[in-house]
Amino acid sequence: MSFAEPLLLALDPSASAEALRRSPVLLAASVRRRPVTRTVRLSFFDTPAGDLARRGLALGLYESGRRRLRIVRRLDGYAAAAVPVHDQPADGTSVPGLAGLDLGPDADAIAAALRPVAEARLRRTVWTLAYLSAHLLLVLDDGDLAAHGRCEPVRDVTLLHQSGPADALEDFARTLAASVPLVPRTQRLEQRACTAG
Repeated sequence: MSFAEPLLLALDPSASAEALRRSPVLLAASVRRRPVTRTVRLSFFDTPAGDLARRGLALGLYESGRRRLRIVRRLDGYAAAAVPVHDQPADGTSVPGLAGLDLGPDADAIAAALRPVAEARLRRTVWTLAYLSAHLLLVLDDGDLAAHGRCEPVRDVTLLHQSGPADALEDFARTLAASVPLVPRTQRLEQRACTAG
């Protein structure tokens, strides 16, 4: 069985999140009657000099309800590591620790200089889908990203292959795009948060 890379899409500016939520294509493929929806805050951290981004890393703090995770992700790929965070207040500015990261001899200086560089506040909706004998996930992140002195809308749609024929992922994306205007997205949220200047 082969697995497909996630498809990164965004709602076209002419489309609304509600149009996606009501899409007959999405509703027909949904396994559950209702998707799972959460309010999510993602805070991203780096030094003023961008030391983590220069090393190809994004350091984030994911907060949703009582769940708090430190997320470290490679900016050039999909590999990520998530570690629960229990010892810091949920205020969006508490810097997550760097334990377990190999940052070389500059590790202590980098840890001391870490500051919030971006924050996303999202309504995240996840649909579990069955399509052409494949199991897929569709994630809609609808909200705002404040980074680098700017605030931009986030209307990200990510399609993930779980099992079954890998080509079902692109087929579903094409079928969905016929009912809701979607455009390709070249960067994940953490790339936009941590690399734009």
